[in-house]
Amino acid sequence: MSGKPAASERCNRKRRCFAPSLARIFRFDKGDVPLLSFGIARYSAQFHAVIFAVQDSNMSYKLTVNGRPATVDAPADMPLLWVLRDIMNLRGTKYGCGIGFCGACTVHIGGRAVRSCQTPVAAAVDAKITTIEGLSADGTHPVQVAWQEIDVPQCGYCQAGQMMSAAALLAKTPKPSDQDIDAAMNGNICRCGTYIRIRQAIHKAASLSAPKSSSAAEAASSDRSGR
Repeated sequence: MSGKPAASERCNRKRRCFAPSLARIFRFDKGDVPLLSFGIARYSAQFHAVIFAVQDSNMSYKLTVNGRPATVDAPADMPLLWVLRDIMNLRGTKYGCGIGFCGACTVHIGGRAVRSCQTPVAAAVDAKITTIEGLSADGTHPVQVAWQEIDVPQCGYCQAGQMMSAAALLAKTPKPSDQDIDAAMNGNICRCGTYIRIRQAIHKAASLSAPKSSSAAEAASSDRSGR
């Protein structure tokens, strides 16, 4: 034997090389550098080397929000909630739990109530997105009117999501039963416990919608009979 130290020992002594297991590679978007660099610098004290791989993962996405086309630059996995709030400045949609359980972030995609905190922006391309701001231009949607007449909100934080779920229900089931309402609203949590008023308001909204439907049917009938 030559008596020379092993290669790994020489590396440790001279600090001129490092084992792969002692290196850490951090990849993140360039916009996150100021936020993460300090924490990574502290963390890297344990290792011989730290490699920063900064990448710009933003892409352009064409969306249709409240009837208007929009192009946003965002990462593919960015939740639709944050695209709406932080990029498009539509703040009516709320952040509640971040895991799709509370319903505060509910919006419509293609007329269906979805949790925007769990919907990547890439999944909403080429779909019609409606937020609470787009439910009606002047606050005259039956759900909005009923919510005011019944005086549903207490703190109000969850109510945008409640109203969006209610509107989706009424679009599908114009005259819902209590069981229909309970099933549709089951995923929307209200910490203030306004569930009874929510149910009353949905029934009220259904009654507000009914005369318009019957009037339209009568007008169509009279038009046909007059021909």
